[in-house]
Amino acid sequence: MGQTVDTAGLLRAEHVSLRPVETAITAVPEIPPLLPRFQPADELNGLDIAFPVSALGKTAAAAVRAIGESSQAPIALCAQTVLGVMSATASLYGDVETLQGRAMPIAIFLMTVAKSGERKSETNTLASAGIKAFEASLSKTLAEGASAEICFSEPTYEGLLDRLERGPGTGFLNNDDGGGFFGSHAMSKDQRTKTISGLSQVFSGQPINRPRATKASKPLSGVPLTLHLMFQPYLVKEVFGNRELCEQGILPRTLPAFPRSTMGTRMFKGRNKQVSQAIEEFSRQCLGLLEKFSLDKQTFRPVDDPLAHPRRVLPLSDAAFEHLRAFYEEIERQVGVGGALEGISSFASRATENAIRLAAIMTLFDSVSATEVSLEAAQSGTELARFYIATVQGLIGFAGSGNALGDVAPLAKWLTQRVKPGDVFHTQWLLQCAPSKFRKKEALGPAITTLVERGWLIPQPKDTVVNGAPRKQSFCLHPDATW
Repeated sequence: MGQTVDTAGLLRAEHVSLRPVETAITAVPEIPPLLPRFQPADELNGLDIAFPVSALGKTAAAAVRAIGESSQAPIALCAQTVLGVMSATASLYGDVETLQGRAMPIAIFLMTVAKSGERKSETNTLASAGIKAFEASLSKTLAEGASAEICFSEPTYEGLLDRLERGPGTGFLNNDDGGGFFGSHAMSKDQRTKTISGLSQVFSGQPINRPRATKASKPLSGVPLTLHLMFQPYLVKEVFGNRELCEQGILPRTLPAFPRSTMGTRMFKGRNKQVSQAIEEFSRQCLGLLEKFSLDKQTFRPVDDPLAHPRRVLPLSDAAFEHLRAFYEEIERQVGVGGALEGISSFASRATENAIRLAAIMTLFDSVSATEVSLEAAQSGTELARFYIATVQGLIGFAGSGNALGDVAPLAKWLTQRVKPGDVFHTQWLLQCAPSKFRKKEALGPAITTLVERGWLIPQPKDTVVNGAPRKQSFCLHPDATW
């Protein structure tokens, strides 16, 4: 470790320059977006939630679209693979400040649900080219006992710690067949609790005391771990319906995507030079970040103050702090009993933490010389966090009832058959005419709440005139609601 990396011939790169990249933010639409559409239990074809690609920044967003164009895989799948690589490279450059003023790691955990044949491996290969090039070059100059390996797939917990200790300063547990991970020794009945709690410790940045069998004398700390597991839809119930995974810290810390399948629409498009250039530019950016860190390690000197944080801490700008504080309070008001996010409170309670990590990744990937998290990066972080909140809601629905709307799906279907999108109706009509199980207030009330939370229904002002009379409670069926 600590050797200069010779990249001659790798990615055809003669010189790698790190350039600041502008972060683009998508404006919030006036009409709230329609959240997960119902799908039958035997379809499991993904959720209709658009990934906010522009929030990833100019270079990364271009890479996502280019990988999507090249592989014709779902855009959210491409975005997750790109985001995982961004995390593995940018997280080398320090930690980030929390709202409470503490330091936490930047690396994130990701999961992507996609069918076999969705080209998970292809997107992974395209996005990871910069990391693979760095590994190949570094392996030629390593000292004895060191490792150039950043990416790995199915290690035991002890093996994971060994890789992090001997590696170049960052780890990427990246498996495009997550079924193998969940069926591996690390997740066996005897090892699952240890693996889950261990991954949670690494995520939180806590020093890890090595198992006695390794004979390691000092705790492992300061090595960020990015995780990205991809698995097929048949595992949704097993993963998101598993109480141990949900409550012991893995799933509440993991950012999932379950995009709609593109299979059946992937007609041959031929070669596109601009697509190749966008993917290569992203790979060069990743390779440059890894190279720079490798060089910086040779001159790094730890501070003498024993109370000082051992890694660089990226602060939040005042504007970023205020934006993230407002987001925190917005989420906190909804996670309590009866709140809109009560059903996913474990995940939603960590939404601000994940938004901060995402904002730091956007900041450092675009420019490692940045001195603080900007407002634009914070807005990108919260925009991405909202996507993941909506996705978790849909996945929990699938795990519990086999569809994205859970037990209220029959009411949603009934409404789309009788109400035109954009039309307004009132509650009394539902009590008289809805499917029989929803004709009582105690059943209809929670069902309406769920449909409002998911964006299917838009509440109208009190005393809105419907069918010639003012109504205490009325709703508009979302213009995009279809069955």
